[in-house]
Amino acid sequence: MSGTSDDVAVDGALTAAISTAMVSLLHSYTGRGPTRARTTIGENVIVCVMGAALTKGEQSLVADGTFMSNNHIDPDLAVEVFILEPR
Repeated sequence: MSGTSDDVAVDGALTAAISTAMVSLLHSYTGRGPTRARTTIGENVIVCVMGAALTKGEQSLVADGTFMSNNHIDPDLAVEVFILEPR
């Protein structure tokens, strides 16, 4: 996989290294890593999409109904959203 950003060629080894580092980082904090990761580098953005990254607790919440999660880095905040069925 390779892409370009104006004047910089993006090497597949670089995107693979970023994916590997992200999986390792998530594993070190949660005790498990995602099973898939793919990194894309654009002109002014790096995106790493990781699959099967939910913890067992999050998987349980998903099994019980709609669950959405979002995290913010600084300050360290997390939001968990539960959508309830109408009565």
